[in-house]
This record gives sequence, C-alpha cells and structure tokens, in this order.
Amino acid sequence: MALWSTENSALITEIIDHPMKRVLVVVFAGGDLEEIKGMEERLTQYGYALGCSEMQIFGRKGWEKALPHFENKSVILTKVI
Repeated sequence: MALWSTENSALITEIIDHPMKRVLVVVFAGGDLEEIKGMEERLTQYGYALGCSEMQIFGRKGWEKALPHFENKSVILTKVI
C-alpha cells in the first residue's frame, strides 16, 4: 500500500494482481476534491510504471459524478445482520 498526500488531502492505494491483469486500486481518498482529482495523472503514471493496466476506485456513489470518465463496473450489496 502507498500513502499519497497533498496539503489538504490524502489517498491510500494498493496494487492488486489478478490472473489476467494488475490493477492500481484507490482504497481510500479524503480531503479536498480538486486536490484529489489533481493527483489522477501522477497515480496513472505510477500504476503504468508498475505494470498496471487499470485503475479502480473503491468508494461511494458520489465519485461517479466527480470522475465521469471512470466507468462503474460493479454493485456491492450489503445487509446488516
């Protein structure tokens, strides 16, 4: 895992190896939205340099609006027990 920070924001990323691809995953992001969005190019270059072919973001639905060039690929259903 790696910690990425700016003056008012922070991200935690992880590299996940799948059988057919390597993925850079943003596990957590918090702080100023514009600063977070501004880190995308650095993250893309970092992932590419480490052999990743994809970047994923684990987060709430609001990220779809903030990052419309990302594609929603899954739905997670949970039940409180």
